[in-house]
Amino acid sequence: MSTCTTCVTAPTVVPTPPVPPKKRGGGPRTTLGKEQSRRNALKDGLYSKIVFPEDFTALVEKRTCTLVAQFAPQTDYETGLVRDMALASARIEHVSSLAVADLIRVADRAEKCWEFDRRKAVEDFSARLSKDPQRVSWGLRATVQGADWLIESWEDLGDIVRKAGRWNEDERQLACDLMGIRRELRTSTLRVPACDDAPALIALVENQLASLRASQESVLEALNEAERGMTLAGMPLEEDAATARLRKAETRARNELARTRNELLRVQAGERPKSDPKDRPASTDRPPLSNAAIDNLVERSKLAPLSLVAAVEEKLNKPAEVPAAVSPVPAPRRLTRTARREIARRAREQAKREAKAARTR
Repeated sequence: MSTCTTCVTAPTVVPTPPVPPKKRGGGPRTTLGKEQSRRNALKDGLYSKIVFPEDFTALVEKRTCTLVAQFAPQTDYETGLVRDMALASARIEHVSSLAVADLIRVADRAEKCWEFDRRKAVEDFSARLSKDPQRVSWGLRATVQGADWLIESWEDLGDIVRKAGRWNEDERQLACDLMGIRRELRTSTLRVPACDDAPALIALVENQLASLRASQESVLEALNEAERGMTLAGMPLEEDAATARLRKAETRARNELARTRNELLRVQAGERPKSDPKDRPASTDRPPLSNAAIDNLVERSKLAPLSLVAAVEEKLNKPAEVPAAVSPVPAPRRLTRTARREIARRAREQAKREAKAARTR
């Protein structure tokens, strides 16, 4: 029997997919790579403890040498205090140099970006108008930029009433917010006319615009120029986030310097370090039982049979027999009268609650 060669099929070869290269993870492996990665989050070194900028590191080392020569530490604890003093002292000097640069920055922004910064502050402040209309409304009236924001809002409301002939309820609520009217008085107040009284609404808008513009010309523009001049001279009336961060860092560094210096002088005078466990007062008083513990005792006393309770009381009241050669051990103290009364009172209350629950069933 012959086999047809055309009917024989070759075996199918499935291609092997390429093996993807392994990805190495886990961060840097070498010592140099680890040191570089530790500096990735370093900004100004104001709150760092280990990694610092290069110039700041040199300043810390210089202060450390000076303080070691001055205080002559004898133990590892004193050496650590001297190191903390050097770090705090260097940080104070570092903050002082940054404060000068920050003052120049504030003066430059007052010269070039005064209106932009003040308007941004007004926009951030006005976002709380609907939540606290009284304070926010009067706060906006106190600056030129805030008055500009109010004028723009009143002009928009005036355009709406001239075009549509009325306000909707949301627009009337906005007018009440701009005037600082309390929410409890808005339904019956006569300071804001009804939504369909177009002539009265237009008159309200015109009066508010005239008042705001008069306030700008008479008072606010002069105050704005005076505040800008003081900022240019290095005396800003308000601090931004960067200035506040420097101020807090300096205060923290000064407190740390005073704390470590006092601790070092105290230890060198012969006293134990504050971190010594021997300085902690030993407490011999047992803490009082909590309400949960008393409730647990009451519930457990209900489960005990009367014979067991009588046996326990007899054993507590009976003095223990001890040999003559051994000093007598005092018997365990019973609960005080106040504790027994408290347990009995709670048991009675529990019984009343159970009886009441049984009656309701």
